[in-house]
Formats: sequence, structure tokens, C-alpha cells
Amino acid sequence: MNSELPAGWTIERVRALSGDASAASLSFDRLVIVEMAGKGDYEPLRPDVILAFHELCLVRDDGEWFMGQLDDDGSVICWASYGSALAEAIRASERHPGSSVTFGTRPLGGLPEALAIRHNRAAAVWEATAVS
Repeated sequence: MNSELPAGWTIERVRALSGDASAASLSFDRLVIVEMAGKGDYEPLRPDVILAFHELCLVRDDGEWFMGQLDDDGSVICWASYGSALAEAIRASERHPGSSVTFGTRPLGGLPEALAIRHNRAAAVWEATAVS
């Protein structure tokens, strides 16, 4: 496992801030990539820390924290950098695209023009609400 958390950080602090008592540090024996926005391509990352909490992962590469998710095969697919501060990256997990996404649609037969979809972690369900 990796133990290169930033100075002053412990896995217990990660658990407390993330709200996930089972947050864990993951081994490096996995593929870790970041999606290249708008290019349909991936760039490999060489992390020195991989943290898993809730359904997410935070991966530190060259001082930046990338957010992603653990795939079924154990690889980590990241979608963006959330900066160099671990606390801010963990807080951003509450706002990540998998937790709250608004989809625009064309009005069809009384359906709303947009839906906000949010993952309710406590109930372990996805919820959709109309957005005006």
C-alpha cells in the first residue's frame, strides 16, 4: 500500500473529512488513467497516492489530485484534476459529476426540459428532480 499522504494527513483524517469510515489507501498494481476532455483519449497517470472512498478515488500525480472511480477490473478512470490541496479535493467529491449532474433535453410530451440527478449516498439510490 502507499503511505505518501501529505504532511499532517492520516487515513483517519481522510475518513473523517470524506464521511466514509471505510476510506482506504489502494495499491499501485493497477492501471490509472485520466480522460482527455473532448478528445476521446486517455493519458496514463503515475500516482504516488491512491485513495478510495464512497464510490470515488483520488489519485495524486505530480502534486495534483485527480478524481475518478474504480472500475470493475481494478483500474482507476479519472476525469479531472481537483488541484493540489487534498482537503479541497475531498470536499469537491460532494460536487463531482457522478453525484450531481444536470442533463438538458428537448421538451417531450410534458417532460421537464432538464433533470438534476443526484446520488443519495445515505439511501444508496439515484434521485432525479426537474430543473426549470
